[in-house]
Amino acid sequence: MAIPHFGILLACFASAATAEPTCEVGTVADLNRPLIPCCKVPKGFYHCQLLDCSGDDNDTSLRVGHVELRCEDGCHTFGGSTSDPAARAKALCTVLEGVPCTGNTTFVFDGFPCVRYNGHQFPTAVLLSLFLGWAGADRFYLGQVGWGVFKLFTVGGVGLWWFTDLMLLILGHLHPADGSSWEPQY
Repeated sequence: MAIPHFGILLACFASAATAEPTCEVGTVADLNRPLIPCCKVPKGFYHCQLLDCSGDDNDTSLRVGHVELRCEDGCHTFGGSTSDPAARAKALCTVLEGVPCTGNTTFVFDGFPCVRYNGHQFPTAVLLSLFLGWAGADRFYLGQVGWGVFKLFTVGGVGLWWFTDLMLLILGHLHPADGSSWEPQY
């Protein structure tokens, strides 16, 4: 009687091994299993690349290993200071080296927010504005060199532009010049 159960057990393992995991937004992996599918590792254990199709060249593609994204899958507009109002697209993700998981370590994440990050951090900008805003350090940090030079030579507009920029930052009306969003604080 043990032989039929053994055969059923092998068939279950074989069907589970050949099943391709689906990567849907909002899917939560069962972290109690010994190894989870690579496309379901928690956020922070993989790196994703978005295909930028916002320019005139829509013949570009992004390829990592055997997986390729074309421009119809990429981001046509970037925006939003958070990922909520931003458009969503497919991203090509790779699990970080040393993270144990089953399946292919490169996968497509459907529904990734089209938000650009270039290293600008909100707390840094506020501190620069508070302590060195009179010298334009906050505007230099945000890539707004012209305003930075103006504030430097006028000593923060005799304090007026220093206070104005500090309020604009705190109220969310002053952003990096390249259109990128603030780096998320984990």
